[in-house]
Amino acid sequence: MKKLVLTVLSVIMMPLFFVSCEKYTRYNDSEVTHWRSLMFTADGWTLYSDRDGTNSYFQADFDTHVLDWRVLEGGLVNCYIIYDDGSQAPLPNVRHYEDEYGHRWTRTLDCEYYEGGFSVFVTYSDFAREFPEKMSFRLTVAY
Repeated sequence: MKKLVLTVLSVIMMPLFFVSCEKYTRYNDSEVTHWRSLMFTADGWTLYSDRDGTNSYFQADFDTHVLDWRVLEGGLVNCYIIYDDGSQAPLPNVRHYEDEYGHRWTRTLDCEYYEGGFSVFVTYSDFAREFPEKMSFRLTVAY
């Protein structure tokens, strides 16, 4: 009798043991994640400032059909600057500089995206009106 009870308990407990170890993360097969990675080059910067000429910044605009309603409502967008040596850094990106005369400043790069495109902004800590150099960017989109 004792053996029968142990056998019945084993039969009942064994499935519970395996069920309790199962991961409950489920993936819906109808949901597919798409990735796109696009390269852009900014060599035509536009200078903007407040009405009184203060708070100047530079802007480059890019059009891309990849940034559509699916991305805006449920996607993920990352933008990276690509340096001359091939290294990349995510935006926003803040770099500090000093020239041979001891002048120090900070350059901030950031971006915003919207349906049909995105913009990259360059702002200098001293609000200098020196146009930025040609820059390359990589936009990565998941939706």
